[in-house]
Amino acid sequence: MYVTTVVLSQLFQALPLLAQWGAVFFLSAREENFLVSRRYSVSASLPFQRKVRLAGNNMETSRTVRSTYDLTTDELAQIRELMTVAFEGDFSESDWEHSLGGQHALIRYGSSVVAHASVVPRTLWVDQSVFNAGYVEAVAVLPEHQKQGLGTAVMRMLEPVLEVFDFCALSTGEHRFYERLGWERWRGPTFVRLDGEDVRTADEDDGIMIRRTKKTGRLSLASEIVCEPRTGDDW
Repeated sequence: MYVTTVVLSQLFQALPLLAQWGAVFFLSAREENFLVSRRYSVSASLPFQRKVRLAGNNMETSRTVRSTYDLTTDELAQIRELMTVAFEGDFSESDWEHSLGGQHALIRYGSSVVAHASVVPRTLWVDQSVFNAGYVEAVAVLPEHQKQGLGTAVMRMLEPVLEVFDFCALSTGEHRFYERLGWERWRGPTFVRLDGEDVRTADEDDGIMIRRTKKTGRLSLASEIVCEPRTGDDW
């Protein structure tokens, strides 16, 4: 009887602690379900928005995915300035134009845009078959916020958008970064279609990467790949 009394006494003393643990577990599970359920429903303009408070930082950060046409003038100006700073001035007006007309992933610290990536629709041909491709542009993080996983974060935010395309492509010299995110290096020759003729773009051969989507059928990385022409860099 004495043992039973002691056990019950200890159990009642532990109840407040158990309740705290249960509350933490419940809130953690609830937050995870919230993030999964809210994670970017794809539409003409993605309504996704998440706000969190950084550990050890009183500044609030928000993550959103929205179309070019839903961005404010101030947001566009901030993104343009971000590109100038992150690429150290090597981001032309044609590069800027290439990043518009699709969906944008933005991460803000307070009111400032600190990370960005966009995907725009492009027509690409592989072995003469035409594809509705998503082309990723303007992936950048402000220098003072680099090495914090924000580049990976904006790319992850775009993933549901990428799935609406036949496959996705981009041009980069940062192969290892994108390979970690499931992208593959294109091994075949690259071309641009000018007035019905496919013209070699040999300088781009080493920079093209692709990401398969749920719509991607058989796609050989050794095939010829052709893009439509545009102002500035075709790829």
